[in-house]
Amino acid sequence: MLTPWKVIIVRYLRDPDPENLINELRSLWPELHPDDKDSIYHFLFLSKQWLIFLELFILDAKENATNFPWVYFLTILLQSKIEVPDKQKSVLIKNLKRQKIRIPEDSDIKEIIQLLLTKKRYAFLQIVQSKKQDLLSSAKIAKSEQLYEKQVDYLKKLKNLFPSDNSVKEIISERDRFNAEQVLSRVSRTKKKKRKEHPSLSPEETEMINAIALQAEKYRSKNNNLANDFSIMLRNFGDHNKSIDFINKSDNQTSKDWQLLDLLLIGRQFIDLLSHCELLKSKYANQPNALFAVSYAEAISYWELGEKGKAIQLMSQIASMKPDFKSANEILIEWKEESIE
Repeated sequence: MLTPWKVIIVRYLRDPDPENLINELRSLWPELHPDDKDSIYHFLFLSKQWLIFLELFILDAKENATNFPWVYFLTILLQSKIEVPDKQKSVLIKNLKRQKIRIPEDSDIKEIIQLLLTKKRYAFLQIVQSKKQDLLSSAKIAKSEQLYEKQVDYLKKLKNLFPSDNSVKEIISERDRFNAEQVLSRVSRTKKKKRKEHPSLSPEETEMINAIALQAEKYRSKNNNLANDFSIMLRNFGDHNKSIDFINKSDNQTSKDWQLLDLLLIGRQFIDLLSHCELLKSKYANQPNALFAVSYAEAISYWELGEKGKAIQLMSQIASMKPDFKSANEILIEWKEESIE
């Protein structure tokens, strides 16, 4: 569910009206968390809504806020070619020194921005390195205690913070393969005559999701590491086709393989799912757990496409080779009962 300020941004993207945007943001501003404000400042900066940015910046200044977006503010001044008087620049430098940022008195705006970015980058690296160690330790503890869902949460956070770290990729890939069977086993099955279809999206919901997807694609085109996250977002919104479009653009091949398997299964695209299963069988031929997951998806696809004999045969093989796989046994019993009927 979108938070109120995100709804305002989406509404603006669909119908750009700066006056409505500032009025709605101004009414929410006193109650917003600093992290939300930072995201809004970032949006306003990128969208070049600088007058709105400055008005909100002044509101924070009057309230003596501590989390000022100095870099954005100074960049606006620089790009707008606004000359800052020496007296005001001196006040700015004193304020920054109170935040333990040392800036020479003779620095110009461009040099101040560079020093702020350097400070911000260094602080960020310190935070994320510490966070990495905390998350790795937490993931190991969760695994040893068999708290698998917590382990997955920690690994997702690691992936977001360190998308290019090879050691993190290796841990996540191992967990993705192990988790493939668990993902599939959570797919609930009921008899076909009792199955409820997912409610279709309303025209208003479709329009909003289309607008979000267009903006997401712009961000993804500049940073393809976001493809997985946008895929999950659109899946949660109920648009499986757009979710599949984004996951197909992902560079993380292992995660892409299993997320696409899950999406095609949930989206009931069984012909495409069978084709994808053929690809996975050749790629993961030496990984038994992965092959069980693929066979499970194949069996369900055959059943839904009407090839019930082949489906029962495949699921029987899974149940006999992996008797602890409760979901396979339950589905097999149900299928056999339905075949008799």
